[in-house]
Amino acid sequence: MEVGIMPVKYTHEQRRAKFWEKVYIPSLLACWVWQGYKNPQGYGQLHVADRRQVRAHRMAWEIVYGPIPKGLHCLHKCDNPSCVNPSHLYIGTNLDNVRDRMNRNRQSYTKGEKNGKSKLTDDKVKEIRDLLKAGHTQQSVANQFNVSRPLIGYIKRGVIWKHLKQHQTEGRSCQIVQSH
Repeated sequence: MEVGIMPVKYTHEQRRAKFWEKVYIPSLLACWVWQGYKNPQGYGQLHVADRRQVRAHRMAWEIVYGPIPKGLHCLHKCDNPSCVNPSHLYIGTNLDNVRDRMNRNRQSYTKGEKNGKSKLTDDKVKEIRDLLKAGHTQQSVANQFNVSRPLIGYIKRGVIWKHLKQHQTEGRSCQIVQSH
């Protein structure tokens, strides 16, 4: 047998049956939880015959209602990424998806030290700003904190870590006054 060729071609009904075998259904109104593989964000995921990866809730929608129009998303009413209950799903635009995510406070970005990938803490960023104001070079500060020089430049220009207020003097923000 050749490598990469699936030995068995499943019929549509067999694929449908195999899909629902991986779903826990506690009741008709509850979330139907995908029991197969889940990605790090908690969405069920599976491979289909042409070896594409498909999210389980999209597959559930397509099994019950038919194809999802190109460019549209399959969204959750229940805010449970592993739910595949078709009555908890709806079709929407990318804008609908973004609004839904914002309304539910599920943005994938987290600012500052609360972001698990951050190498810096709020206190370290304040220290970096102090060192830069004292005349240290971006490269020397980058070396000291084991980060890249461009990262230090972004901090200096306020591109990132802007949620931390710049240092204030006597309760007022420092302002640069230019004379003409």
